Amino acid sequence: MTAPAVQRTLILVKPDGALGARNDVRCASVEHKLGIHASPTCVMVYGDAGGATALEVFYALLRHTRQLVAAAEVPPAMPAAEVAKTIGVHPFTAKKLLEQRANFDRRSLGRALITLADAEAGMKGKAQVEPELVLEMALAQLIGGR
Repeated sequence: MTAPAVQRTLILVKPDGALGARNDVRCASVEHKLGIHASPTCVMVYGDAGGATALEVFYALLRHTRQLVAAAEVPPAMPAAEVAKTIGVHPFTAKKLLEQRANFDRRSLGRALITLADAEAGMKGKAQVEPELVLEMALAQLIGGR
């Protein structure tokens, strides 16, 4: 038995940091029992109403991860405005990236890039499964920290 559908609309942030159209990504159901490593599991739905596809969601995640790696490489004392110019993002995006980088070490960011590179190969046809499944497997690997 699953919980009633939970719908949360995600907002697309354009490369310049401006807000764009809303994505069509939602949590369709949350499982009552915990998954592997006692983590909650859910069913994600991508683009079922003509919105963002799994490929678009994947590349948004990849772009954000690359920006996070770039933000992690700048000196800690560098102001957000200067970071924005250095890595080519909007100042608000740079501020958020600087806040987020405190949650990750370089090793975990490196593993995330490797995981996403493998997933990208699967998205481009190397895997014999649908892009949605490739995305879900990559997310599970990223969340699980393996």
